[in-house]
Amino acid sequence: CQSKQILSIAQISAKTTAIAMHPTKHLCAVANEETIYIISLTNRALLQTIYTKNGTITLLQFMPNTPYLIGATAQARVMLYRYDAHMELSRLFSSPYSNTKTQNNYTHAVAVSKNYIAASSNGGVVRVIYCNSFKEIKKITLSKVCVESLAIIDEQILLFGNRQGTLYLTSLENDKKSSALHMPFIEIKNILHFPQ
Repeated sequence: CQSKQILSIAQISAKTTAIAMHPTKHLCAVANEETIYIISLTNRALLQTIYTKNGTITLLQFMPNTPYLIGATAQARVMLYRYDAHMELSRLFSSPYSNTKTQNNYTHAVAVSKNYIAASSNGGVVRVIYCNSFKEIKKITLSKVCVESLAIIDEQILLFGNRQGTLYLTSLENDKKSSALHMPFIEIKNILHFPQ
């Protein structure tokens, strides 16, 4: 990527709706509603601008060891972008924007690992796809309320927490292995996994 211009303060402002840091490179992604800026953290240069047409971006996440960026929108779409070529590649997930049970059904959390991508929406649905084929392999409906945090542990376990304080563990390989822990607090917004 070539440096195009230095990022101005106007591009990171009250319009900023999502920010992500690359896990292995010195890159940052900033979304201002429907525009994504890829920024070098070494020299603060603007490397790419990606213009989207899928709604306001509410969440960004880089995929490790790939040139891909995942963006989730307020319209319950999870999109895949190639950040080194400023292009949209695919829609990974879509959920109904609203229905009789759920209003404002946007994507709340995304988790990425070497082999899987997981995303959740308001109604408690968690979807999992393979990274290589982008084929959906699981649709988990254990939680009936909004899932706000996700983590993929050792490529085998999906851990997710909901607004009522329930933490779910489910196997990515065996559909019948799952359990729930009712925590003494509500609104589980983050899950931090520290590998051994």
